[in-house]
Amino acid sequence: QWRYTYINPQAAPFTAKPREELLGKNVWEEFPELVDSISYQKYHEALRNQEQVAFEAYAPRLTRWFDVRAYPVPDGLAVYFRDITERKRSEDERRRLLEDAQRARAEAEAALQVRNMFLSAISHDLKTPLTTIKGTTQLWQHRANRAQALDIPQLLKGLNLIESATRKMTVMIDEVLDLAQL
Repeated sequence: QWRYTYINPQAAPFTAKPREELLGKNVWEEFPELVDSISYQKYHEALRNQEQVAFEAYAPRLTRWFDVRAYPVPDGLAVYFRDITERKRSEDERRRLLEDAQRARAEAEAALQVRNMFLSAISHDLKTPLTTIKGTTQLWQHRANRAQALDIPQLLKGLNLIESATRKMTVMIDEVLDLAQL
């Protein structure tokens, strides 16, 4: 009949009512907010199947978590519970920290990806003027090795290319250094 027949002294503080006031009373009438709760469902399941049930339940009125064990006995149901609020808080804190760490890792990976794309673009952009410098220099070395007569306008054009490419590289390197300082 879902009436309290015994409440041990350790459980009394969690009932929010004096033991004497609860003994003989129907649990669902005394605590109507428990009807359709996990406790209600599991207690009925234990009696219906005549099997032990174990579950965790949050008691909003007490702001506490409990590990609950209910055992069918010849004259009803024996219920044992243990306060696990601190464990739940620790689990929640651990979960929050893990989520924060995962979020931070994702942000770091995104930043690394941006950095890698940036470095790839910078590398490509720096190689272009370097190729000009290298090609022009090799051309004039090749001509000098063949002891060809120097074509001064062509030489000046080549030197201007080298100087222009060097200027571009200097500007890009300065920009990279400015970014690095930021």
